[in-house]
Amino acid sequence: MTAIPKVRLASRLMTIDLPYYAEWLEHHDRLGVESFHLFYSDDTHLPLREHLGYFPTEKITLARVPKTASELDFTGLLPKGAGEYTLHIDSDEMLVLPHGKQLGAFILESGGHDFYRFPWVMSPSVSESHDSMSAQSLEIPSYRVGQHKSMARSELITGCGDMHDFLLSAAPRSIFRHESAYVQHFAARGLVDVYLRCRDQALRKNHPGDPAKLVQFLDPATREIRVGDLPKRLIATLGEIRCGNPRDVVGLPEGLVSKTNNELLQQLCPPREFEMFRKRWEDLLAADLFAGFTIKDYPKLEIWNHLAGRENERIPLGRL
Repeated sequence: MTAIPKVRLASRLMTIDLPYYAEWLEHHDRLGVESFHLFYSDDTHLPLREHLGYFPTEKITLARVPKTASELDFTGLLPKGAGEYTLHIDSDEMLVLPHGKQLGAFILESGGHDFYRFPWVMSPSVSESHDSMSAQSLEIPSYRVGQHKSMARSELITGCGDMHDFLLSAAPRSIFRHESAYVQHFAARGLVDVYLRCRDQALRKNHPGDPAKLVQFLDPATREIRVGDLPKRLIATLGEIRCGNPRDVVGLPEGLVSKTNNELLQQLCPPREFEMFRKRWEDLLAADLFAGFTIKDYPKLEIWNHLAGRENERIPLGRL
């Protein structure tokens, strides 16, 4: 009888995703992932083992790595011989398999390929997406983009070419490409997620001024703000919501937020701070910056280009 292949999951641990890890770990545990290898940046100072205490500790390996390594290639730090296959996805992504399948059986039935290339899809703007993830694999109508994530035989992996692909020691004998399995990405899961993405230091490489701009935006003394002084991630999310793009903020159903996650939300995002953010968000909605604007193929880029000529326009902000 053919043995069921074991699969390990390698991922960057992003503090902005901590409130959603219970769902992420439980989902991939149901899919049959044997072990989780999580790499976090050396500028992270939270007690991560304590925060992940709701999940069996023997299944999780935590490794602190230099910030540059956490953003690039950490495959050399993976333990040898742990898992015949390695799946590489981020903490804001979930692997979806054909209904009722687990990873080991899926690998066997698909032919035991050396390399698996999973389409990468953006979540729709309905909360049912999370419900269907809990059901493991119902079809989700999604906004598809030309990216992918990978799984490969562990013995062949020598590194990561980028965040989406493994480098292999030899050309794979066979590659799996099929939309029956894919990786679902969540752009934002409610306003808390948007707030953390604007604030988190790790995102400075993408939008260098966002944390400082967020401080100005939330300062009670700020009674009006230039469009150019708004965090870019905040503008992108606002534009996507106002224009009805499928990459809207996705609400997380109450039943999936554990007590641990609620405690994390309070630690990562103090309630008073977030209440200020919510009120200022309503001021931005009232400003109606996207009247007559339609998203086509490249949402964030088109949104930023749309507002490029309006950087000095001022938006009134209410009292906090």
